[in-house]
Amino acid sequence: MSSNILSPDVYFPFEELEERVQFIKDKEYEIYDYYSTLYGTYSQKDRLSGKEEKVFIDQSEREAGKYLSELIHSEFPNDTIRGEELKNITGNNDFSWILDPIDGGLNFLRGIPYYAISFGILFRESRAAGVVLIPELDDLYEAIKYREALKNDEPINTSKVNVLSNSILIPAYPQDRKKTVSSLIAEISATIVSGHSLRRTGSFCLDMCWLAEGRVEGLWEKNLTKEDLAAVSIILEEAGGMITDEHGKPFSDTYTGIIASNGHIHESLVELLEKSHKSIHLN
Repeated sequence: MSSNILSPDVYFPFEELEERVQFIKDKEYEIYDYYSTLYGTYSQKDRLSGKEEKVFIDQSEREAGKYLSELIHSEFPNDTIRGEELKNITGNNDFSWILDPIDGGLNFLRGIPYYAISFGILFRESRAAGVVLIPELDDLYEAIKYREALKNDEPINTSKVNVLSNSILIPAYPQDRKKTVSSLIAEISATIVSGHSLRRTGSFCLDMCWLAEGRVEGLWEKNLTKEDLAAVSIILEEAGGMITDEHGKPFSDTYTGIIASNGHIHESLVELLEKSHKSIHLN
């Protein structure tokens, strides 16, 4: 389909979106080579203090962001490019890239293979397409709004599990968890008592991609940003999944916390989490 389609208040130019998605696909292994070199620069075999690790993670993200920004700008010089740890580039057309150079920075630093590179593409500030690379697993996830989600060029869909007790869930584990420990304990306790199986990879983008391809059924996370969600929200939605705020209301650009699922268990998951919050009087 090469014609434009009307989304709420926005026309989506599919050919130009396809061109941008294909560019990342064509550069996939060049990007992987760069990250392999970057890992060799910043990996530490000896244990560092938490503060030292944070410095190394920030430095590696800045370098990776600069590399990705320059790569994209060389091909699409009129596009806006912004993201975590980036010096933003302001373009003069309707396309914007939202980059997360390393989602799962601690995993990357420690040599744990669960980290992601996220490319969200906006058209007139509306989410339009997303690409997520998982270098160590050699996986590429992609989606364009109103088209199917793909993993390594094969269609993916969320699971058909429709009973919460049979679901694998991924609990929130935010960076400011010391401030929200009561909430975290209540949420995890509620899921454990109900017999649910829990998993975490340490990369939100990878968690969302696994949800999109049906490996898990639901997740929730707090304190998210545009960089976290720009790409993976499109991939999940086009795979048949559902994403809302923490109260089950429509997902918007005011990012705080989200609940995401295969759609079948969404209402039950929202209710479970709300009950856990009420048990400690959070609502």
